[in-house]
Amino acid sequence: MKFLKNKNKFLLNQVQANKVLQSLVDFYKAKNSFFCEKENSKEELKIVASYSDSLNEFKVSDLNKLNKEKYLVKEIVNDYLFLIVEDPKDNIENNKILNLITEYLLLVSERDNLSKENDILLHSLENTNLNEELGVFVFDMNIKNISFDHKLIDRFSLKKDSFNIDEVKDIFSFDGDKIFPKVSEGINYLIKNGLPEHRVYYNYEFEGINHNEICSLHPLNDEDGNLSKIFGLIIDSNNSVANRSQLLLNSLYDLLKDANLYRGKDEILYDYIIRAVVKSFDQSIAGSIMLKDENESFNYIAAVNYDLDKLTKVSFKLEDLFFYRLGDGISNKAISASIMNFDNEKAIDELSDISEMNTKLGIKSSMSIPIFVDGEIFGEISVDSDLENAYDEFELISFEIFAKEIGNFIKVNNMIIKNSFDSNHDNLTKLYNRNFFMDELNRLYCRRNLPLSVVLVDVNNLKIINDYFGHLSGDQLLIKTSEVLSSTLRDDDIISRLGGDEFAIVLPSTSNEDALRLMSRVNKALDNQKVSNINITISYGVYTEEVEGRTVKSLIRQADKNMYEFKNKNKEKISSKIVDEIMSNLFIQMPNELYHAMLTSRYCWEIAGAMNLSKRDREVLSKAGYYHDIGKIAIIDTLIKNDEELSETDWMEIRKHPEASATILNRSIRHIEYANIVLNHHERNDGSGYPAHLINDAIPKMSQILAVSDVIASMSFDDSYKKLKDLNEIIEVLDSDKFNKEVREVAIDYLNKNGLISIDKL
Repeated sequence: MKFLKNKNKFLLNQVQANKVLQSLVDFYKAKNSFFCEKENSKEELKIVASYSDSLNEFKVSDLNKLNKEKYLVKEIVNDYLFLIVEDPKDNIENNKILNLITEYLLLVSERDNLSKENDILLHSLENTNLNEELGVFVFDMNIKNISFDHKLIDRFSLKKDSFNIDEVKDIFSFDGDKIFPKVSEGINYLIKNGLPEHRVYYNYEFEGINHNEICSLHPLNDEDGNLSKIFGLIIDSNNSVANRSQLLLNSLYDLLKDANLYRGKDEILYDYIIRAVVKSFDQSIAGSIMLKDENESFNYIAAVNYDLDKLTKVSFKLEDLFFYRLGDGISNKAISASIMNFDNEKAIDELSDISEMNTKLGIKSSMSIPIFVDGEIFGEISVDSDLENAYDEFELISFEIFAKEIGNFIKVNNMIIKNSFDSNHDNLTKLYNRNFFMDELNRLYCRRNLPLSVVLVDVNNLKIINDYFGHLSGDQLLIKTSEVLSSTLRDDDIISRLGGDEFAIVLPSTSNEDALRLMSRVNKALDNQKVSNINITISYGVYTEEVEGRTVKSLIRQADKNMYEFKNKNKEKISSKIVDEIMSNLFIQMPNELYHAMLTSRYCWEIAGAMNLSKRDREVLSKAGYYHDIGKIAIIDTLIKNDEELSETDWMEIRKHPEASATILNRSIRHIEYANIVLNHHERNDGSGYPAHLINDAIPKMSQILAVSDVIASMSFDDSYKKLKDLNEIIEVLDSDKFNKEVREVAIDYLNKNGLISIDKL
């Protein structure tokens, strides 16, 4: 028997958990053994129970501290206990212990949405047409009373519908065996052993008729999951309709119990479900399940006795489906008809394969119903027969029950898959997370996978993109990087996001040369990838282990070291590139900034020349003039507002751009000498400037020149000074104590002699 998908968690309340553990204790005492990890096996029982005779308890183990020995972990969280298991090999010893747990899976399948009593069989029976030969009773654990439905009351001429347990023993006495003592024994056995279902067989003579009966007992849980009632179903085994009901309910019970074995394995789960459903309705010879996709189309996912490869080529819209058309729209009712008379408007060529398969099988009847999950249509299930009018009212009602419980099962299954996925994957990129990476590296680091390469990756410039383009852009940077890694690397490679801008890759059976070749392919794939018009680049370090000997931590440490060597070697190239890309991004969003940058740069060059500065200083100042407003990228949303809409809060944000400019320029050695000049270009001699309110000589001379050049460039072109384009008005603004006296006099003299610089001549 295969168990559930790796690392699934099954939630039991404390009472149920204690029963499971007691069963495990009894098993271990009897066997006096424990399971060991099987070397080189991908399906070993990785986590098993460790029982202490001296302490009479199970060992609670920290999974993060386990090495070679693996355990079934008992983990108490908020008064609940988790059992964590992995896929075992098929063998007798494993199955004995796993069967004990499997018996409880129906109890813990989270069926609260079915009914207040939380019992799948009671919910199912309430929807069946059962004849008077069937009796139903409920034993209340709290008050020790038994309540009967009207059928049993009529049958045994009872005067009331609720009895104390002692009264019942006297009532159910006949010439044959006493009914209730047998049932009472069954109830006590069920309570004592904690079983999810128990049957009692007996016979007696009543009113001259010999009765062979089955009492099927099922526990009911309250909202807290505790055993509160026991539901009893009494069936005359001689009665065909009653037997038919019991057989179908047993089939449903077995279907749901055994389906637990395939939780999280959708590729075989739906195949198992449709096979079990077809088998349950013995007049059926074929069947299929369709699921709805994100485009609201229904596609075949599993089938019995049909060619699934051909079926998957066909998709349907809701209005094309069997149950929808014959049922006058969506309902939760099963529909049965001759499919040969079903008028489907799909094109003949699309349905030719299906028609051919139906003809070959001789299909004459079909029964279909939607599957609902959380009130939304999730798919469709159909069964087909080679008999005419194969399905009567009984089958239709039973099929509705099956579909409803399958929908509930799928809901829980999807939740388990999501929880399992979430526990092993990064929420943002959907890659594996750090814990899974460490587990897999430990698992894969063995002789058969050598040479084994480990790659650590840093996404360049995440912080600057978060700071200046927003965290949504930063998230897109990580998502796009993860997509490129996933599409470029091989299926067997383990790709994980460790957190922040860090990714890690495990490449089994991969030499250092091949690993470097793979990463070169990743870099090439990233060449045309951009976020906010910024190119995506990565730094990475590769370490390859050829022989066993190092610890896993040392592999990571060496790859990390190689990554930082790569990063330091390429640091200036990466940093200077991001500065130029930010400038380009600013110009794309605000085209006038390009002309302003060019004008400011030219005025810096000219005024510095007029002041007899060295060629080197003129070049530096000219470059500072070009980059001086790069920090506006951080306030782009504020700047693109209409001037009249700018509030004081907006202006407070705008006044931060010199600091943002300096921060960006400081990232690159090639640009760092411009940073201090740019930082102070909005300072004024009288202290009215920003960001530091410096005065007079505290403001660097180069910043004073840039300040004057910025004002001239803005007033002669920038929209914010659109009313001040006349040369005399510009000179009047410059002739102020706010600006350095020497700089403003040289600038005014230059303007008087040369006039304003035309954009066309830049």
